[in-house]
Amino acid sequence: MLVIASICALAQQPIALERIVTPAAGLVQPVDIQSRPGDLRFFVAERRGLVRIVTGGVPLTVPFADMTSEVAVNGETGLRAFAFAPDHLVTGHVFLWYDEANGTAGVDGVLVKMTTFEGDADRLDPASREEILRVPQDGRSHGGGRIGFDPEGRLLLGIGDGHPGGDPMCRAQDRSNLLGSMIRIDVSGDLPYTIPADNPFIGVANVRPEILHYGLRHPWKWCVDGSNGDLWIGDVGEVQREEIDHVPGGGAGLNFGWPAIEGSECFSGQGCTVHPPCNEPTFTPPVFEYDHGLGCSVTAGYVAENTSVLELNGAFIFTDFCSHRIWSARSDGAGSVNVIEHGVTVYPGNANLVLPTTFGVDGEGELLVADYVDGEIHRVAPAESFFDICEGMPNVAGDGAGMTTAGTTSLSRNNLRLDIAGTAPYTLGVLFYGPEATSVPVGNGVRCVGGGGLSIFRAGVRVANGSGEMTFELDLNSGPFMGGMSQVQAGSTWIFQTWYRDIGGPLGASTNFSAAVAARFRP
Repeated sequence: MLVIASICALAQQPIALERIVTPAAGLVQPVDIQSRPGDLRFFVAERRGLVRIVTGGVPLTVPFADMTSEVAVNGETGLRAFAFAPDHLVTGHVFLWYDEANGTAGVDGVLVKMTTFEGDADRLDPASREEILRVPQDGRSHGGGRIGFDPEGRLLLGIGDGHPGGDPMCRAQDRSNLLGSMIRIDVSGDLPYTIPADNPFIGVANVRPEILHYGLRHPWKWCVDGSNGDLWIGDVGEVQREEIDHVPGGGAGLNFGWPAIEGSECFSGQGCTVHPPCNEPTFTPPVFEYDHGLGCSVTAGYVAENTSVLELNGAFIFTDFCSHRIWSARSDGAGSVNVIEHGVTVYPGNANLVLPTTFGVDGEGELLVADYVDGEIHRVAPAESFFDICEGMPNVAGDGAGMTTAGTTSLSRNNLRLDIAGTAPYTLGVLFYGPEATSVPVGNGVRCVGGGGLSIFRAGVRVANGSGEMTFELDLNSGPFMGGMSQVQAGSTWIFQTWYRDIGGPLGASTNFSAAVAARFRP
C-alpha cells in the first residue's frame, strides 16, 4: 500500500532503459556515477575502491582513482561516492567518501580531497590525498552514498546512523555527532573546511555546526536541484517504509524523525529507546513513501535537467533496489509534490536491471542507472522509437506518399522495415537518411531529412509495385549503417525519407518526397 503525504498520480508513464555497458565490460559492484564538465565520458565508482572512466561502453584499463588499499570492504562498507569540485577544471580537485577500518566493530567514514596529476587529467595523484573529515561509525552499514554541491558551491554529504539495525546508539537524534544527518561545509578555502554562515545550528550548545538536517536513517542517495536549490533525499527504511523527503531551496534545520518514526509511522522495531515521541509535531514527514510490498530499499537519484526524455526534465527520478520500479517526483513550488510511476521497457531483451544502486548522468546530460549485480549501465530514454517528422506532399497519384514502420529499432533484433505507399505505379524510389530534420522545398515536395553539417546518406533503391507501394527492409549490420559518419548506433536518432519520381506532379516537377519518420535506435 502507498501512503503519500501529498498529491500523487499513479499513472504508468512509459520510459525505456537502453543498456550501454554490458557485463562483459567488467564493472564490479558500481555504486556511483558522475560526469566531468566538458567530458563526454562518464566515471563509475566501484565499491571495492576503484573509480573508472567509461567511454564507448568500455572502462579504460587504467583507473581514474585506486583507493583499494584504503577502503574497507566488509558488510555494507566500501567506496561510497565521489564528486568533482565545482572548480575542478581549474584545480583538478575531486572529493571521495569511503569507509576505512578503525580496529573496532565499526568503521570510519572518511572524506578526502585528491587532485589529478599535472598533465594527466585522467588520473588522481595518490600523494595529493588530504583528509577533510572522519566520522566514526558504530557498525559497518548506513554510511550514506553521495557527495554533492549546492548552487553556492558548498559541499553536502548524507551520513546514515552508522548501524545496521534500529539505531541502538540513538545517533540520529543526537546532534552532538554527525551520524544520521545531512551536513553542509565549505571546502573552497582553508582546510579542512569552514562552516557556512547560514548553517542552522551555529552556536547551539552540544550541536555540531556542520549539520544541515538530521533524523535520517540512511540517506543513500539524494540530489540538489541546480535550478532552485531544492533538496531531494531518499532515506532507506528498516522494516516498514521507504521514503522520499523534499526540502525547498533555502530550507535548513529539519528533523526527519528517525528512529522515532520510519516514514510517517511509529517505528516498532528494536533499537533506540531514548528519542522524542513518534507524534512529535516538529518532525518533517516524507512527501512520498511506500511499504515493502513495493520494494525493499529506495535508491534515490537525480533531477533530470537536459535529457532526451522531455517529460522527465525538471523531475526527481528514483527507483527501488529490489523491485526496480521507477518513479519521478515533481514539486509545484507551493507545497505539493506529484509522483508518477513509470512503465519500463529494457533494451535489448536480454538486458537486466536486477539491483539498481545509483543514478548518474553522462557527459551529454543523459540520465544513467547502474545495476549492482553484473555491472550493467543503462541510459534512461524515451519510450517511443518512432516519431513522425513531416507528411508527403500531393503527387500525380493523389494526396502524397506516406511512410509507415514495422519491426523495431533494436540493433540486436535488426528487423526494421519502412513501407512507402501512395506513389505512382512502378516509379523509382531512393531511401535517404540523415541526422537531423529540416524543411526544404524540392520538386513537387519537401525534403525533411537533413545532414546536420555532415551528409545525407542513401540506404537503398526500390521500384514501386502496381499499387504504388515499395518496401525497404533495412539490414543494420551491413552497408552504410555499419561505419563512418553514417553508422547507426544505439542511442542515435536518424531521419528517414524516400525520394521518388513524380512525373506530371501538381507543381510541374518530376520528383517528390514521401513522408519522413525519425527512428531512435536501441541496443
